[in-house]
Amino acid sequence: MSANEQRRIAVRVGAGAAIAGAVLGMVVNLAHGDLPEDHRAALTKVAQGGQWGLLHLGIIATALLVLVALLGLSRAATGDAASVLSAGAAALALPGAAVSITVTAIDGFAAKAMADAWAAGDPDTPFANAVAVETVQTALFYAEAAFFFGLPILLIGLAAQLPSAGLPRRTGWLAVAGGGGALLFGASGLAGQPLPGLLFNGFAGLITLWALLVGIIMWRRTASRAEEALLPMAS
Repeated sequence: MSANEQRRIAVRVGAGAAIAGAVLGMVVNLAHGDLPEDHRAALTKVAQGGQWGLLHLGIIATALLVLVALLGLSRAATGDAASVLSAGAAALALPGAAVSITVTAIDGFAAKAMADAWAAGDPDTPFANAVAVETVQTALFYAEAAFFFGLPILLIGLAAQLPSAGLPRRTGWLAVAGGGGALLFGASGLAGQPLPGLLFNGFAGLITLWALLVGIIMWRRTASRAEEALLPMAS
């Protein structure tokens, strides 16, 4: 198997993962919704979520699909500058995915257990403990926003604007806007100046749209075994 064929297959796998991740992400995130800012209201919602654990397994699966998408799509680049940015996106996505899985596990299982115990009136589970778990989860969420959905997506979006990136240039601006916004949102939260959560929903929507579009385009482009299938395109 030639190096170009190996690259074609890697990009095709990434494209498929991008499509699947975008679709699954839309479903699970719509089902999850935003938690209320009030801790008691938030814990009540978590405690009443009968499929909370299953829902978060879906979110973890989405994060893994996003990781595979970034790793695969980064292989499309052939130019030096585009390759550097794409490789940076792929490298950052690995620890970013670990943070994403961690924060989802805390929210889906640790926070759920604490919320259930609190809602049941367990005297050994003070309200403050449940709030502490939610506080840790929130901090990790900001890190996830900045360093998984933010910086890696921003870098691969910038790479798409360069010659020999191998990715569609016009859709790349969605990644730049969504990834840059998610990076700003996460960094602001980590700095103690959180932005409204609705802003992140908007940035995540741009990222999801980018993943779906670039996935479809690259899936079609890599359908051929011809070497020209991965040549950079301006649109």
